Amino acid sequence: MKAILFASALLLAACRPAIAAEPKPEAVASIERGNALLAKQEFDKAIAEYSEAIRLDPQNAWAYINRGAGWINKQDFDKAIADYSEAIRLDPQNAWAYINRGAAWLNKKDYDKALADYDQAVRLEPTSVEAYNNRGATWTNKKEYDKAIADYDQAIRLDPNSAEAFNNRGAAWMNKHDYDKAIADYQEAIRLAPDVANAKSNLAEAHLKRGKALLGKNDFDNALVDLDETLRLNPTDAKASNCRGAAWYAKKEYDKAIADYSEALRHDPNYAMAFYNRGIAREKKKDFEKAIGDYNEAIRLDPNYSRAYSRAAWLKATCADDHYRNGKEAVELATRANELTAWSVANNLCTAAAAFAEAGDFDSAIKYQSKAIDLNVSDAKFVKGAKEHLALFENHQPIRDE
Repeated sequence: MKAILFASALLLAACRPAIAAEPKPEAVASIERGNALLAKQEFDKAIAEYSEAIRLDPQNAWAYINRGAGWINKQDFDKAIADYSEAIRLDPQNAWAYINRGAAWLNKKDYDKALADYDQAVRLEPTSVEAYNNRGATWTNKKEYDKAIADYDQAIRLDPNSAEAFNNRGAAWMNKHDYDKAIADYQEAIRLAPDVANAKSNLAEAHLKRGKALLGKNDFDNALVDLDETLRLNPTDAKASNCRGAAWYAKKEYDKAIADYSEALRHDPNYAMAFYNRGIAREKKKDFEKAIGDYNEAIRLDPNYSRAYSRAAWLKATCADDHYRNGKEAVELATRANELTAWSVANNLCTAAAAFAEAGDFDSAIKYQSKAIDLNVSDAKFVKGAKEHLALFENHQPIRDE
């Protein structure tokens, strides 16, 4: 899940007072009615009021700025840009016109034009939190995360209570894989404004990513702490349940792993990886019937899932319970796994070797086992185990997993 940015300027202009050089009371009244309608998300009615204000007072830049906010909320960014450009023509010193036009360019993914507008807004109003915050969002979208963080830092210096700036800076830290700082920023955003847009989901994502990173470092206990927090914040996150299942599996807590994989599937019944992972855990529990069922379901959901073919083939080739062994089916599954990976993945080649051995074709078993060793010769642990299996094949013996 990608961390979500909050573009703070999209509605703020509509909340500004309607000020013109010589404001016409009728136009001001229309703008104020439009502001109230915009706040209620009645965008068409708001736009109609702003249009009436423009008819009554064509020189009122704020009427154009606020109508632009209405167009942005309707996702009509070209009309928004046209209104902001007219506001700038009428009032070239109005920083809000640049901030909001920058937001429209940002939504159109025209990041360079957005940056140009935010640069001008900062020159006109150096204390504008919104200009720095939205320019930071633009830098984030350009993957210039250090520049984004610098802008968010400035926004926070100007307003230490800006939940949006903390939330957005958290997104930048996430993209730099600095999950500790991301979590700290998301927590501060939530403390300042518990309902700030996306902060809780972003915080959950940060805990998930830090949990995955810790899992990759074999720090299973701390990974579980983060994954528990992810699921507290977002109990329906199937990926988090799947990841926590992997942590329990690594700790040999297979029942807990199976429970988490099952929970992941309850929330996402089409999650092929969760079926695959649950199958492996069920193998450890010697529940081979259900393991095969999980591998088959993973393959049904993702016909190109080479690992699922390979794991099903390994079980059918090497299972200690002869009821589940089937050399012919193992060869078919292993062949498909290798076709999907162009016969270039050592583990899949080992599976093919085991399958051919179970089918009684020891020449093919020796061939593919030798090729696997050649492909992964730098991995001493892999080579040691692979050579032990190769010796079995040379003695016309299949593998039996105990």
